[in-house]
Amino acid sequence: MRYVPFGRQVRDPDTGEFIGITNKAFEIRAADKGHLSLTWVEYYGDKSAETLGIAASAFRDSLDDKKLATKAYFAIGQAGLTRETANAHGKAIRIVHAPDGPNEGHVELRRFSDDDVKLLEALALDVYSEHVAVKDLKLI
Repeated sequence: MRYVPFGRQVRDPDTGEFIGITNKAFEIRAADKGHLSLTWVEYYGDKSAETLGIAASAFRDSLDDKKLATKAYFAIGQAGLTRETANAHGKAIRIVHAPDGPNEGHVELRRFSDDDVKLLEALALDVYSEHVAVKDLKLI
């Protein structure tokens, strides 16, 4: 799962209602330290509302300020489909388990670059198409 702040979301211009995520959600941020940073939900157990909350809490606890924005979302995808989609765009990525402090389920997409807009679009629209609002998670 990938944390998606408000500025990287698609919102209805009239109502402000969440519609989806932009390709910018997959741009490498300074905090990513050169790799795309994700949290492996299943590290914490079978995927469920409970494990999503645990994974989100672990991500939050790895942040310097220990805060998640209330309007933020998490985008959830599958590792195999991420790899297949990257391969289709000429990227031979590696998904590497790389615990980050309290986020024992942290993973990095290595050999990934964010210079291919079509790949970023495919990730945002086709691969990470499941979304959960931070406000709807039971954080621990």
